[in-house]
Amino acid sequence: MNTTVKVVVCVLIVFSLAAAADAKPKIVVGTHYLNVNQAGQTIPIYVSGGDEVQGLEFNVCIGGGTQGPIFEDVDILTGTIFEGNNTGINPGSYINPRCAYQGTTTSSGTVIADGLLATLTVDTTGLFSGEYTLSLINTPEGKTNFAGVDIDIVDGLIIVPEPASLTILLVGSSLLIRRQRNRVRR
Repeated sequence: MNTTVKVVVCVLIVFSLAAAADAKPKIVVGTHYLNVNQAGQTIPIYVSGGDEVQGLEFNVCIGGGTQGPIFEDVDILTGTIFEGNNTGINPGSYINPRCAYQGTTTSSGTVIADGLLATLTVDTTGLFSGEYTLSLINTPEGKTNFAGVDIDIVDGLIIVPEPASLTILLVGSSLLIRRQRNRVRR
């Protein structure tokens, strides 16, 4: 192998190691469609990246904390990456109608930041339609983080479709199904 090829290979290795060292855990909150006027609807929040982390400061707001569905529960332990290794919910954690903070730390060592991070349970009772931000960045407690370790976050939306649109969709679907059944019988 000549010297130029060796230098190029070494440079590529150094750049790929630097890129891997700079990688952060990532959360894409996504768009979540909820039913109108219904309690007990869940929204899962996932993290990817595979970094080792020692704790979580989970901060979340719906509709800037002023409008939209309300929280019934925010669960960062059950079925999450912290389920088998945590010290419980931190003192000072709270759930307000549209903003919440839940924190925990590992009881020993670290957990891998890849999988279910939290399950939000929300209530749309009294709401008939609308789009509402679902933010892990702009909250009263600051941005969600892994005990000081930054996370790349892309905030999302909660969409509550208007009942008329939902009704039209359901009626149209049932008519198509009925039409298809009639064709099969002929």
